[in-house]
Amino acid sequence: MSAALAQAQAALLLFTEALLLPCLLALGAGVALTLTHAGGAAREALQRRRGRPAFRRWLEGWLAAPGRPLRPGDLPAGYGILCRLLTAARAAPGSAGKRLDDLHLAAERSLDRLTLGVRLGPMLGLAGTLIPIGPALVALSTGDIETLARQLVVAFGTTVVGLLIGGGCYGLHTLRRGWLAQDLDDARYLLERLEVSDAAGATEPAPPGPG
Repeated sequence: MSAALAQAQAALLLFTEALLLPCLLALGAGVALTLTHAGGAAREALQRRRGRPAFRRWLEGWLAAPGRPLRPGDLPAGYGILCRLLTAARAAPGSAGKRLDDLHLAAERSLDRLTLGVRLGPMLGLAGTLIPIGPALVALSTGDIETLARQLVVAFGTTVVGLLIGGGCYGLHTLRRGWLAQDLDDARYLLERLEVSDAAGATEPAPPGPG
C-alpha cells in the first residue's frame, strides 16, 4: 500500500509540475492582453479628449438641422459608431430600439476579454503560486536550498503577475464601460431626436400644388 501511495504521490507531483509551463504561458498572454488594451485605451482617451469639443459642435449643428445627410467623416475620431448608427436608423425608420440593443450587445462583447482577464489573472497567479510549492517542499526535505529558492521565486512572482493582470484589466474594464455607457446615452438621445424629427416631417401638411 505504501508503495502504491508513493507512486500516486509521485504521479501527482509530475502532473502538477507539468501544469506550470501552461500556467506561465497563460500569464504571459494575460500580460500581453493587458498591455495591448492599455495602449488602445490610452489612444482612445487621447482621441476622445481632443474630439469632444468637435463632437459638441457637430451635435449642436446636427440638432439645428437633423435632416441633413450624415457622412462617416462628419464626426471626430472615436465617434464614428454614432454616425453609422444614425445613418442605419435613417435608412430603416422605427428601428432605433433594435439598433440600440445591438449596440449594447456589441459593447458587452468588446468587454469580454477584459472580464476574462479580471477573473483569470488572479486564478492563474494562485495556480502559479501553488504549483511550485510541491517541488519546493521536496527540495527542502532533501536540503536543496538552491532549488527551494528558485521555486519560491517562481511562486511569488506568479502571484504578483496574476494580481497585476487582474487589477489592470479591472481598471481598463471600468474605464471602457464608462465610455460605452456615454456612447449609448448619446446614441439614445440622437436616435430619439431623429425619430421626433422624422415624425414631425411626416405629419407636416404637404404644400398645395400649382393652380
